[in-house]
Amino acid sequence: MSRAFVVRLGLGYLGLYSAVLSVALVTLALRIEDVDPRHKETSLAVVASLGALVALLANPLAGRLSDRTTSRFGRRRPWLVGGVLGGTLGLAVMALVPSVAAVAAGWCLAQLCFNATIAALAATVPEQVPAPQRGLVSGVVGFSQRLAVPWAWERPRCSRRAPPGSSSRPRRRWPSSPCSPCPCATARRRPARFPSPRGSSSAASGPIRAATRTSAGCG
Repeated sequence: MSRAFVVRLGLGYLGLYSAVLSVALVTLALRIEDVDPRHKETSLAVVASLGALVALLANPLAGRLSDRTTSRFGRRRPWLVGGVLGGTLGLAVMALVPSVAAVAAGWCLAQLCFNATIAALAATVPEQVPAPQRGLVSGVVGFSQRLAVPWAWERPRCSRRAPPGSSSRPRRRWPSSPCSPCPCATARRRPARFPSPRGSSSAASGPIRAATRTSAGCG
């Protein structure tokens, strides 16, 4: 087993989990708010529940079917490639079609295809990794899954930041795909400075600063 295989496996898990978690944690709620702002809570609950139900059924079913797949490309490759393509199509439907039904259909399709890919990808460790090296590979896989959580949380937040000089944020939210670039370049950005609320003045903050200095001196 080469190091390149371990790196590719870790990157595969990182991409898949970041694609699913970025939608589940951030962009699904934002997209529902765009297409149905009046009933966003109910619509989000329905869409998220449907996606969870599809994921619950798709993962074991796809794993069972991939075990019985016979093709010239092998048992796992058709599910890996087809799942990524189908999941990306589902994310595109969510981003481009402005209706709750389309968002629900796209999210269910993405959950179906990405969970099929995850099921096929999980089988590569016991099938292709020798027993003495499975601990190392499992550690890489686990680290990639944990790393996908902050990646999935930060990626949509960075992509929807308003451009400099603009007070409005973009309305269309694009769910992250498995090929999303690494957001580490934005890790050192300084936090945005928000303007003070209306009606506030520098004179109003004077007593507060004086009280702060007084309390500090008493301590």
